[in-house]
Amino acid sequence: MLDFVNMQAKLDAVVGEHVRISRETNHGIWLWLKRSGDPDDRVDWPKQHAWLAQRMAKFATVYRELIAPTMHIGVRAEEQSDQGADKSSSDA
Repeated sequence: MLDFVNMQAKLDAVVGEHVRISRETNHGIWLWLKRSGDPDDRVDWPKQHAWLAQRMAKFATVYRELIAPTMHIGVRAEEQSDQGADKSSSDA
């Protein structure tokens, strides 16, 4: 599992604000942001939705650039080494 606590500066830089990190649980770790606002204030919904959409895009970047490269979901170890060998032979 990734050590998100030691990645705090990278997380904050990608997202552009302080990312809160929860402790690990049986279900992994939680990364989250906090924003003040009233979800019942329909007049403020466009601002709330824009804020949420922007942060979701930034968290997608966090996943794509920081988390996914460390994971090998659905790829067995021998397939990874085969792919590495294929790449090096095609680079030659």
